[in-house]
Amino acid sequence: MKYEFEFEITKKLLRTATLRYIHRSIGGALLALLIVFIILICFIVSGSTNNLTYTIVGASSVIILYYLYTYLRSGRSAELLRDRRVKVRLEDDTITFSSSESESSYKWSRIKYYWKLKDIIIVFPHGINLLMTPIPISSMTKEIEEFLVRKLSDNQKIAG
Repeated sequence: MKYEFEFEITKKLLRTATLRYIHRSIGGALLALLIVFIILICFIVSGSTNNLTYTIVGASSVIILYYLYTYLRSGRSAELLRDRRVKVRLEDDTITFSSSESESSYKWSRIKYYWKLKDIIIVFPHGINLLMTPIPISSMTKEIEEFLVRKLSDNQKIAG
């Protein structure tokens, strides 16, 4: 069986996928860190501080800024692409992503993780903390979506 469909890599798509990745991978801890950060800033403003307070504020600032930078950088990736149209070809043994600039094919068994969200399927062909490929569900028919999820589910783990 062979299916093909296309979608466009947009700033919104990449930022949505990145935000979902941040939320799923460290969302709760990041929220707790943000709350601690705000509380400690209140202590600093009120004047009751010590070196530990400054250390924790500094460390939490670095972590918060890192994830903010990751989110903002993800949108820039779309701007750097000359050809934003991605053609996806689904076959019994492989999935292929291609554009006028490049082509990448993966055996289904090579893809270790994926996330199926309400509006995107995020595929991690190289592992959970590496490259991710967001695929908007709106770009495919229900039949293609079911085939894609079935092929991903047969050999992989649902991450998160």
